[in-house]
Amino acid sequence: MRKRTRVGITLLMVSGLILGGCGNRGQEQPDQGAENQITESQALENQPEEGKQPETGEDKVYKVIFAHHQTTDSPIGMGIDRLAATLNEKSNGRLEVQVYPAEQLGNESSVYEQLCQGSVQMSTFGFGIIGSQSPTALAMEMGYMFEDSDHLQKFLVSDVFSGMVEDTISSSGVHILGAYYNGTRHLTTTHARVEGPEDMKGLKIRVPNSEMILATLGAMGCNPTVMAFSETYMGLQNGTVEGQENPVPSIVSMNFQEVQKYLCKTAHMIQAASICINEEFLKSLPEDLQKLMVEETQAELQAVSQDVLQKEVDQEKILTDAGMEIVETDKEAFQACMTDVIAEYEKVWGEGLYDRIQATK
Repeated sequence: MRKRTRVGITLLMVSGLILGGCGNRGQEQPDQGAENQITESQALENQPEEGKQPETGEDKVYKVIFAHHQTTDSPIGMGIDRLAATLNEKSNGRLEVQVYPAEQLGNESSVYEQLCQGSVQMSTFGFGIIGSQSPTALAMEMGYMFEDSDHLQKFLVSDVFSGMVEDTISSSGVHILGAYYNGTRHLTTTHARVEGPEDMKGLKIRVPNSEMILATLGAMGCNPTVMAFSETYMGLQNGTVEGQENPVPSIVSMNFQEVQKYLCKTAHMIQAASICINEEFLKSLPEDLQKLMVEETQAELQAVSQDVLQKEVDQEKILTDAGMEIVETDKEAFQACMTDVIAEYEKVWGEGLYDRIQATK
């Protein structure tokens, strides 16, 4: 995977498209108790009192609960904070965006449910969550679906992606405001130099409880082992697992360089994520605030995409400075291993979708 210090990830503004269903398909998240749910009074803050004349769009303050699972120092976490400040300022106080980061109001799956119900107005989601009820979107999580971030960029502005999102329209009430580059997943190992599928045989590799990652790593030839992210460092240290896979910033954040020798540049997943808003709430805003919401989200996610890619480049040096060895891999050989998985999942995604996505390069 060649390094880039600049990326022009183009955001797709999906107007009037509503995602189907609420739920989770194999996402690894801890249980968040009832204490993390939005209270009834918070959920009703934007509703007019019975018998009271609603304020007009020019003087009403629209409170926006923006809950998410990311840390505040991550590119998207910082981007969300900037976006909230911009919306509050440029709306002259008519929007009051309140950010609840780091699972304060629940994990990603829980917040998705809350956004569907309208008690949370905005959040950021990976396409694994979206694909839990919208099978065509799940295809975006397939291993070796995208060649690199440039391919992902082209896909996000293609008719193929537009058609995929259109397929998710339902009564769930979730609207995609934009998508952004969310990192490239690579393999790290304790002892094995992995250059091709033959080097993966028998390796116990930690993976999250994600359907598509399990299918991808299994097809690559290893023994994928589900383990909580918080337990992975110890698992690598004591030999319970012999490697793991994640984007470089996640590897650095958990100090895996202390217990891993090789960074094998498999680039097996080029991932995107989205910022979404409750559709009913969006439509309740005056037209000028809807326009502001869409335009500022789009602009901010352009910056987030570049921040993610730059952070990957910068933090790879942290790994090499700590003594990790970079191993280039035979990506074409790994991609060839996906044939059976693609054939199986096209029954879910829809026949021919894989080829249409590949054609957007």
